[in-house]
Amino acid sequence: MQRIIKNNAVIDETWHLLPKDASFDGISNCDDLIVPLALWREHAHALKARDGGLGVWLDADEEAEEIGDDVQHFQVIALNFPAFTDGRNYSNARLLRDRYGYKGELRAIGDVLRDQLFYL
Repeated sequence: MQRIIKNNAVIDETWHLLPKDASFDGISNCDDLIVPLALWREHAHALKARDGGLGVWLDADEEAEEIGDDVQHFQVIALNFPAFTDGRNYSNARLLRDRYGYKGELRAIGDVLRDQLFYL
């Protein structure tokens, strides 16, 4: 089982992060899922109707504005850092909190260095 750092503790991961090329076919109705933005765009209505928890993840080249009106549907928003030198998702995180009022969990995924944890 994968482990993550959350609230200054290392814990077991309970969310399933779907890959960027995931399709809607075969998605469990009760698992907690973090879906790629493309899947959210295509199947938002069906994803909202599921019983499990719902999250979305944005790649570095995707904009927070694309989910701004939908943030209330997500328990988790994951922001992908494809390289530790790519800081574009720091801006998305700020926009999600300040402009769109997102109060849920923001996660950094991808290539994040330990030295960057305090900036997150």
